[in-house]
Amino acid sequence: MRCARLVCLAAVALSTFAFGDSFDYQGAGTLAAHTAFTMGMIQAGHSWDVGDRLVQIDNLTTGVTQSGNLGIVDVKTGTLFSCSSGLCFNGGTLDIDALSGHDVFLGKILSGTVTSANGIIILSARLTNGAATVIRETGGKFSSQALVHTGVIPEPASLFLMGTGLLGVLFLRKYLAA
Repeated sequence: MRCARLVCLAAVALSTFAFGDSFDYQGAGTLAAHTAFTMGMIQAGHSWDVGDRLVQIDNLTTGVTQSGNLGIVDVKTGTLFSCSSGLCFNGGTLDIDALSGHDVFLGKILSGTVTSANGIIILSARLTNGAATVIRETGGKFSSQALVHTGVIPEPASLFLMGTGLLGVLFLRKYLAA
């Protein structure tokens, strides 16, 4: 029985550590140098699209960092509405594209806020997978940061095969012990 518990614990531990990576995407740019852009209006009833140049990718799992002109970070909000935090929104997208044009990351935004104080605009958003992104604009200079966890979810058939394999191991152990 003790071995069965260890096998079950190992199966749970392996599935918990399943194939996920955490990334920190950082962007920077200015409107004057055409390395950042905005579209839309920051007021209730409108949506806002803001982006800048992707300048660094940190793989927080492996410790590998890439730097340079790597692509574009683009955040599109849903329709803005007034709330106690300033302006809030539900829905939207975070799109991180490489220079080659393929998506590095494409995520859906659950909700977020846009605040403005002392000439600084801050967009904060929470993604459906629990990740977060923040874009800060001061006088036409933009900086962005997106913390993203990419986890691979095993398909149901794989989980079924793993479960039947565990049952087989338990049955074999009981059969050999008898």
